[in-house]
Amino acid sequence: MSPVFDNGTSLGYEILESKIDDFYQSDKMKSYIRKGRHHLRWQLKDERRCQHVDLLHRLTIKFPNLNDRVKEKLALFQPDQLRSVMDNCRKYSVPVPLTQKRADFICHLVTSRYDAIKQKFS
Repeated sequence: MSPVFDNGTSLGYEILESKIDDFYQSDKMKSYIRKGRHHLRWQLKDERRCQHVDLLHRLTIKFPNLNDRVKEKLALFQPDQLRSVMDNCRKYSVPVPLTQKRADFICHLVTSRYDAIKQKFS
């Protein structure tokens, strides 16, 4: 459920761990997701860059056959599998380990993005 254009920075790396708790407020997370943009623009003349959910929506309007594909992908998402991946990532001995708080935040962020996309395609 991370944006099609940036799978690394889409996991909230810039959010300080001391600020993570703020993102469990629904409005804060929704605002964060809506603000996420990339350098990609729908058209060259557009001043604003694309937002992920809007980009997916526009693509399915332009290419209607993608609509079923997006819905198929949404149906495959399993939060428990994401949690399992995060738990496994916490086991690595690395200089900057993945904390439980960060892992929980990543799960919350990805699930919130999933919910935003699913709502748009319902």
